[in-house]
Amino acid sequence: MKTNKWGIRISLIITILSLLGAIFFKSWWQNLSFAILGSAFLSFTIYIVNFLTLRKELVDEIVIDTYKINTFGFSALFSQNKDLSLEKAVNVLNIIDDRYYDVYVKINKLLLGIFWFDYRKKITKTIKSQIDIDLTKIYQLESFIETYPSEAKNQTKNIYNDLDKFIDDNNLYLRVLKMARKFRSNVSSLEEIVDKNKLKKECADTYRSSLNI
Repeated sequence: MKTNKWGIRISLIITILSLLGAIFFKSWWQNLSFAILGSAFLSFTIYIVNFLTLRKELVDEIVIDTYKINTFGFSALFSQNKDLSLEKAVNVLNIIDDRYYDVYVKINKLLLGIFWFDYRKKITKTIKSQIDIDLTKIYQLESFIETYPSEAKNQTKNIYNDLDKFIDDNNLYLRVLKMARKFRSNVSSLEEIVDKNKLKKECADTYRSSLNI
């Protein structure tokens, strides 16, 4: 995206300069300006198409990767007795951390590809700030377990509850979906219009009825 962004800038400048040359120059300079104008405008068009296509693909990936933070985190955390060992807690944190960094890298890539005048830059920066806050929380918990393992052993249920609340929070996901709409992404989710817990209960009841419980 960044390459196409610079390509748009450079080809636009060349297009404008060659257009001015075609208007004001005479003789063979005018013919040369027209030739450059055609090539520059074609390059400008190609860069624009590539830029928009790659941006849409990147936004779609960000939505999907954000969704995976919750699903992969829940799969790693699931424990019937709502307790977990420190080893499992660290494993859950590593999985969440890894997924967050995937989104973080792509959000930064998107920001680098957005022009300064684009109104969508504001919401993208807001999401980046939220990821920064969440990554800090993850690092704080990881540091606590590593620095004070004895204390952490006595706090496994509290750690579980904190991780459960962290993973269950879909605020970042909804923000990313809102951002994606502004970039004309067609990725959709029922969580945008239906309460997550209500949706989860309805899906669970539907499956439960199929089991004849």
